[in-house]
Amino acid sequence: MVLNAMSRILVNTLYRVPGRVKRFQEQIPDTQVLAAGATKARKMTADSEPRYEAGWATAKRDVLILTTTSLYCGDWVIPLETVQEATLLQIAGGSLLKVSTLDGLHYQFGLSRDPAWAAQTALPLAIHVSELRLSRFSLIVRLILLIWLGWSFSQDIAQQSWNFYTVVKIFLAVWILSPFLRRLRAS
Repeated sequence: MVLNAMSRILVNTLYRVPGRVKRFQEQIPDTQVLAAGATKARKMTADSEPRYEAGWATAKRDVLILTTTSLYCGDWVIPLETVQEATLLQIAGGSLLKVSTLDGLHYQFGLSRDPAWAAQTALPLAIHVSELRLSRFSLIVRLILLIWLGWSFSQDIAQQSWNFYTVVKIFLAVWILSPFLRRLRAS
């Protein structure tokens, strides 16, 4: 819980969320902001299961703002009356907001875990606990990186050269393995 709050504060600081919300409220003064947070966002024409995949690497990075009337993410404006379905998935390390609109568009917003999103009542949400699966592409990239990290780490051990980069490699390997480790811990 504390780690989620610290992570949210760090990410929101990097994305300058408080300043962007303040600027938003200056531009639209009669609008009440219910929730806001840094996001990675995707817009698609077909619904798809959220998972670790290449599409997130090129996803829009911005601030998602929920008001009493709309969702705003950069130049995207989603009026709440056009929302057909909204689901907040609580996933390891954060949340994922899925929104489907009446005009057939589907949005996925990766967010830090923030109780404000679950507590708001303007956007009717179904809230579920979920796990993201790995796409075939993500799995292959992770395996290639792990093989390279393993080889590189073995070279460090053979040369007895422990340095800053060796520690970085260890943290990178743990981060790459984290979806597998969470799955093992859950089972």
